[in-house]
This record gives sequence, C-alpha cells and structure tokens, in this order.
Amino acid sequence: MKDARTRAITILSGPSSVRPDDQLSGDASPRVIVLRTDVHDRSAAEDLRAALDDLLMPDHPWNFDLEDRDRILRVEAPGSMTLPIARLLNAHGHACEPLDDPAFSAGGSSN
Repeated sequence: MKDARTRAITILSGPSSVRPDDQLSGDASPRVIVLRTDVHDRSAAEDLRAALDDLLMPDHPWNFDLEDRDRILRVEAPGSMTLPIARLLNAHGHACEPLDDPAFSAGGSSN
C-alpha cells in the first residue's frame, strides 16, 4: 500500500471520469485540472504536500507527474479551483499555469 508521500507524486494512469477540456468552466462538477508547473523534483513536491492537502483534500485528489516535461499537476476538482491552486503554488515560489490556456494569469507571478 502506498503511503501519503508516494501519493503526492504518483503518476496518473488509466481512464478518468472527468474531462480536462472543461477545466476553466464555471461548472461545479469535478474535472481534471491539468497545470504546467516548475516543480522539478520529489523534494519540491513534498514541500507543497501539506498546503495542497489543506486546500484540496479529501474531496479533490491531486498528483504530480514529475516525469512529464511540463511537470504536470493534476487535480480532480471543479474548474473554479484552478485559480486558487495556481495562487497557492505561486505563493510557495512556483510557476503554474493551466495547459492549453495561454491567456490564464495567476496574479502575474507565473512567468
């Protein structure tokens, strides 16, 4: 069985019941929010774990894919959670933006 440290960076695999293409809609139903980050290693992901858990768990599971070139953070949550997630990462010194949405701004600190 995986411990909480492993869960934080587990690579998502298999089909999902939610759709990433609706991540920024105002709909409250769960989606997979897919965010490009600059979280490059396990240590940085672990440093974010408590803050992400406070914001998202237990209702919105999340994980990093640190093997992806975009250092993906995936979150099963309504699209309305995109900005709070991005702001949280920015507040911890990390760049973060949704994939496929170059117009997105998380307080101007994602560059």
